[in-house]
Amino acid sequence: MSSSNKIDNLKIDLVYTWCDGNDIKFKNKKLKAMGLDINKTSEVNGDHHIIQADELLYSLRSVQQNIPWINKIYIIVDDQKPNFLNFKSDKIKLVDLKEIFPADALPNFNTNAIEAVMGRIKGLSEYFILASDDMMVNKPLEKSYFYNEDGKPIIYTLKVFGGKIRNHYDSMTYIANFEANGQVTKKCYQDCHNMTPHCKSDYNWVIEKSKYKKDFDATIHGQFRNYFAIQRFFIYLLLRKQNKVEFKYVGGLVSVKHFRAQLCCENRSKWLVGFFRPSLFCINASKRQNIKENNKIKKFLNKKFPVKSEFEK
Repeated sequence: MSSSNKIDNLKIDLVYTWCDGNDIKFKNKKLKAMGLDINKTSEVNGDHHIIQADELLYSLRSVQQNIPWINKIYIIVDDQKPNFLNFKSDKIKLVDLKEIFPADALPNFNTNAIEAVMGRIKGLSEYFILASDDMMVNKPLEKSYFYNEDGKPIIYTLKVFGGKIRNHYDSMTYIANFEANGQVTKKCYQDCHNMTPHCKSDYNWVIEKSKYKKDFDATIHGQFRNYFAIQRFFIYLLLRKQNKVEFKYVGGLVSVKHFRAQLCCENRSKWLVGFFRPSLFCINASKRQNIKENNKIKKFLNKKFPVKSEFEK
């Protein structure tokens, strides 16, 4: 079998993480876990990241339009259901946190923890792509965009710093690079906000059997994102060391043509997506986002992806 045929024959699943942050039941659960009272609290820390603008609906439209070769789609949820979904489709399945988390780690609102246990999804293919619900596929893409000719995941990266640490995320990235490389280096890698491919067996091995197992267990049992949680990119750095993934540097203007994040403004979204025509783009919420801006974003996405997918009612 040739390398090209190997990629063509891969069964590749898609995994989404999704949450309806407008759901009162969910807000109450989160506030209770934080020890806060919903009647006395106007905002949950980080809630702007889970305010809905029907991103998942349009993301699924973009998937069916531009990467129709996806095998199965799994949506990780916390006792919730997207109200637009057509559950008659045998291609899509909801996965509740209770199915993949140990009972003593719930409730859990930690993205790093959820990503650490996603490889436990029952029936998940050996090859799968992880996506946030706000990530859109902007143009037709082949499987070779995500996996190389040897079937290894392609991790699109940026090089950062030059020794300068500007914020917490830089700090965590620096630590991850140091741990993975075993030495201090000024050339650190950072992942791009992207739809990221995985090989399940390699990914699970790092989490469950490597020397960092205790650290991952601590991350999985952390209810909220914190400074000590291990980020997913650390896994890619370790797998790169074992030649299990391919890093593809896409800095500068090239990165803009691949994907563009932080499209939290409707006018900015139209201009960036129209001008650069990135392979992927992300409607990334900001603290400035409101209902009016959400409605503009919906209008932009509906114009961009007007055809209903088979996953809609």
